[in-house]
Amino acid sequence: MQMSKILTLVICSLLVVNANAQSSEDDYVELIQRQLGGEMEVAVTSGFVDLLTDEYAYEVEFSNKWKQAIGQALWYGLQTNKKPGIILIKKTINENKYGIQLETALDYGGLRDKIKVLVWPDDFKVIVPPDPEPAVPLGKKYWLTISTQTRHNSGCRYFQDSQGQFCAKNEGTACKRCGG
Repeated sequence: MQMSKILTLVICSLLVVNANAQSSEDDYVELIQRQLGGEMEVAVTSGFVDLLTDEYAYEVEFSNKWKQAIGQALWYGLQTNKKPGIILIKKTINENKYGIQLETALDYGGLRDKIKVLVWPDDFKVIVPPDPEPAVPLGKKYWLTISTQTRHNSGCRYFQDSQGQFCAKNEGTACKRCGG
């Protein structure tokens, strides 16, 4: 009986830690790359471009690090012969101030029209699952949870019940509960 209590405590602790885990910058870069296209983590002299598209070299940064993003975006643009861009990751509405500070600094330096600035999620189409339907649409048997890249089949409790999208049978990692 004592062993089962310890096991339950360990499992609950792991669930709490997992629930509080924060997304990394790389997680956001991957989500953004799906919408903008381009290549992630491109090596250049003294650094890596987070996202390189046909037109822009983007530095993706959490909004409170906007000052660092300016220099990196300019350097990566120079290194790749692309226009410099910054994508700020805003986690809460309270972080709007960082976008304002960035825009003000760019205005002051005469760089507003030189560096493209986007803010996640404001300037992106954030994928939200559709309302549950009575039947699974034809050809839509699998659901991919975006944050974990876990694939669920139509019988799973997480099917269309997480932020994600329909996917093919071979996308993502199969859910351990339903086999995806």
